[in-house]
Amino acid sequence: MRSQLSGAPVTLLSVTGQSAKLRGKFDITDSVHVECEIGGELNVGGQLVIGEHGAVNATVRTVDAIIHGVYEGDMVATGTIEISITGKVTGNVETDSLVIAKGGFFNGTVTKKTHAAATAPEYVPTERVAISF
Repeated sequence: MRSQLSGAPVTLLSVTGQSAKLRGKFDITDSVHVECEIGGELNVGGQLVIGEHGAVNATVRTVDAIIHGVYEGDMVATGTIEISITGKVTGNVETDSLVIAKGGFFNGTVTKKTHAAATAPEYVPTERVAISF
């Protein structure tokens, strides 16, 4: 896998197993692809990919997220959150960019991350939306 920005190789950790269930606090320096059930707290230094068989019910901090499976919880992404046609998201997200494919599902609140100057905080309204295509 290559980084979208620099083109440099990025380590991708894969967690698979349809009957696997992991609970706890996870700090992952690189990117992770999830194809099982994970709960708790997840801090990802790269990209979080929730596969079609993945289900994450956790508080998440990540750079980018691509959701093909199920996500429930509060997520902060400094980059982009993408919900694919098979993705289902319920919860609160804070991100610079949210992309929902036709057929994707989102129910929760979205807060736009801003890069406002430190001297003048910017008011960013939070909207409650329920979207399904």
